[in-house]
Amino acid sequence: MKIRSLAVPVLLLMTGSPALPQDQPTSEGLPFEGTLSIAATYGLVDVTCILASWRILGALACPTPEGGVRVCVLVENAYPTGILEVVRQEYRSHYAEMKEPLSALQPTTARARSASATARPGGGDALQFAESRVYTFVPDLGLANSELPLAIPTGQTFQANYVSELDDWGWRSPLLEKFLAPESRMAGLKSCDRVPDCMTCAGRWGSYFPRVGALEHPSQVAGAHVQALRGGRVASMPLGRVTLSSYPYEPRTGHYIQMLQPSYRTCLPIGSPRMELWEKGAGSAYGAYAFIHFGIFLACNGCLPTTLAPAREPL
Repeated sequence: MKIRSLAVPVLLLMTGSPALPQDQPTSEGLPFEGTLSIAATYGLVDVTCILASWRILGALACPTPEGGVRVCVLVENAYPTGILEVVRQEYRSHYAEMKEPLSALQPTTARARSASATARPGGGDALQFAESRVYTFVPDLGLANSELPLAIPTGQTFQANYVSELDDWGWRSPLLEKFLAPESRMAGLKSCDRVPDCMTCAGRWGSYFPRVGALEHPSQVAGAHVQALRGGRVASMPLGRVTLSSYPYEPRTGHYIQMLQPSYRTCLPIGSPRMELWEKGAGSAYGAYAFIHFGIFLACNGCLPTTLAPAREPL
């Protein structure tokens, strides 16, 4: 298991601000901090998500270097590729391994602006704001040598890709998105609730664009899903944004996401209309959520390398 250290040059890009007074940690930290570890996450992966999504799509024939023809079975299935975190408090994480790296990134000079404003008390609105973390997480679950042909991507066991505090301006302002992400303009012309297309919408959960941490959403739980997916989108399409490294598995509608904290859930198709079942009892008093992202992959041994499948209608 490898944990890539955060490079020193990244420290030069630090921007940030203190959390709200009510979110200040005690000497032991906030209740959600350190409740997860990378090693423990192996045991939390919903393996049934992989097996239940497995499909045989057909067969392919391709020429071999020797001049013959090879025939393979084309399969698709979900597989865990990343960990997505949403937290209200700056430089905080569910993962014990991230405490020191995030502390090292925290600026020594604080600005008089909060990063954790969310759902203004008495404001009568549903405004939420959260910070995002994206980590590559492609665990070896012991399925590669099974008799069942599976599409298993290659990637880092654990690698930090995105910490939104370093992307302060991009994560807070939709202005940058209008210039760098044309999809943001298109998304602003329609409602995902009425026209939930697979390219700009996570079903009826909400829009992927603009890829910022502020959104108005009637549900904190569903809103946290959207914020996590937006962070994953930033890391997978980092043009003009400040990232630690590219996340090669873009979150797509119809692929899968699994909640780990504050309440453990099985995986759910991104954009699924069954979100209400996952919302019950899953609210966080600290606005802190941790998810596993599952991409859906296609593979045909010997003819087609493991490839991320296109977006699709959520079931």
